[in-house]
Amino acid sequence: MDFFKVTSLEESKKIIRKQFIEIFSKKEIVPLSESIGRYSASKIVSRDSVPSFDKSTVDGYAVKAESTHGASDSIPSMLNLKGEAEMGKENTYTIDSSETVYVPTGGMIPCGADAVVMIEYSEVLGDEIFLNTSVAKGENIIYRGEDLEKNDILLESGKKIRPQNIGTFAAGGITEVEVSVNPSFYIISTGDEVKSLGSELKPGEIIDINSYTLEALVNEWGSKLKGRTLVGDNLEILKNEIKKGIEVSDILILSGGSSVGSKDYTCRAIKELGGEIMVHGMSIKPGKPTIIGGVHGKLVIGLPGHPVSALMVFKALLEDFLNKDKGKSYRMILKKEIHSTPGRTTYQPVVIDGDFAVPLHGKSGVISLLNKAFGYTIIPSDKEGFNSGDIVDVWAF
Repeated sequence: MDFFKVTSLEESKKIIRKQFIEIFSKKEIVPLSESIGRYSASKIVSRDSVPSFDKSTVDGYAVKAESTHGASDSIPSMLNLKGEAEMGKENTYTIDSSETVYVPTGGMIPCGADAVVMIEYSEVLGDEIFLNTSVAKGENIIYRGEDLEKNDILLESGKKIRPQNIGTFAAGGITEVEVSVNPSFYIISTGDEVKSLGSELKPGEIIDINSYTLEALVNEWGSKLKGRTLVGDNLEILKNEIKKGIEVSDILILSGGSSVGSKDYTCRAIKELGGEIMVHGMSIKPGKPTIIGGVHGKLVIGLPGHPVSALMVFKALLEDFLNKDKGKSYRMILKKEIHSTPGRTTYQPVVIDGDFAVPLHGKSGVISLLNKAFGYTIIPSDKEGFNSGDIVDVWAF
């Protein structure tokens, strides 16, 4: 594929979705306690009604509401005490308008009752109860299914499972949850000049930044990293590492070597391993020299070597597949205008100043740019930029 025949970001994602859908469609069933932080792979529905019976919200006397109408301190309602409900047991009593049953908080309401009078508004004289306040129908009662009905949708598919969801699932009788299984990754950093962290650098050499940044993002997304390695500008060694990577992972990420220089071996290595190059060059800024390919059914992505480009392209291409909620976004006022090239989707880092988003400009090879950034805003390919004062969406890193 001609390098300068660039592909749009949306078309690139469509290619990934079409060619590698099985990689992103894996599911598994896990115990409820192990589902926190995972993403639901299907709708989760309540198996039970909550509560499963009409219950009292107070300590008091279950009554027919009509039997208390007009009750006051001076003219109380007098009812016969028929019995007392026990916590955790079925209430088998049935009352009429002349009767009442004592019910503790959370206790089951007897048949015939439609309200509960708080114990503070009662006096006991033997088997007779005097109630000095009136109650409305339904007062101090939670009805069966009022919290959750059986088959209520508790969480839609593709949503992150949070602690409060766990409690709701438990209440609804859910013991296991079907969740998405994120694909696994293998990361290869390339280049003779790139050295491992802790190395004593010689003039012209740089520390491997990208593999650590990408590994952190993989972990944050809840995916597994099967390996991370560093390869110099050697085609045969690179091919061997690619073979190793696709044997143990679903997605292989190569950092560097995606351009068209004499030592940019990514495309050549993929082809010589029997793979296919589907995209070479994306209409995105930063990150134009991006490669999307496949080897033996595994997705291979060649990222630019510049740290800002590598991270932003990685997020732009895969975040929708792996982090379905994407993260928190903010509607903010742009403090300064941002220029963009029509035809290219631009990911612009920003910092926050009060209610304002301030564009953070810098070269894509400068890692400190990302360290300063709060997040980024996205300029669509059909726009030439944003003006100062525009309201924009800012996605937090």
